[in-house]
Amino acid sequence: MPFYGRTGGSAPLLFGLACGDRLSIGCFAPDGVDAASLGWGTVAEHPGSASVWRDDDPVWRVDAGGSGEPEGRALAEMLVATARAAG
Repeated sequence: MPFYGRTGGSAPLLFGLACGDRLSIGCFAPDGVDAASLGWGTVAEHPGSASVWRDDDPVWRVDAGGSGEPEGRALAEMLVATARAAG
């Protein structure tokens, strides 16, 4: 499921959610947003996300876990902080 944001008169893709056996969230952070400082990792840090997206697209992602594992509040706070940083 894609999520778009409104920044500067356009609506770029900000997040992609995929939920099968595990919840994976990809972040398409615009230039100037320090995604790592907001909690995002790479495919090397979240290898489970490689089955959802190619190795380099999106660069930033999180593997939130399987059924009962995702920490909803922490994920929501990360998404909101990223959206705010993107403007």
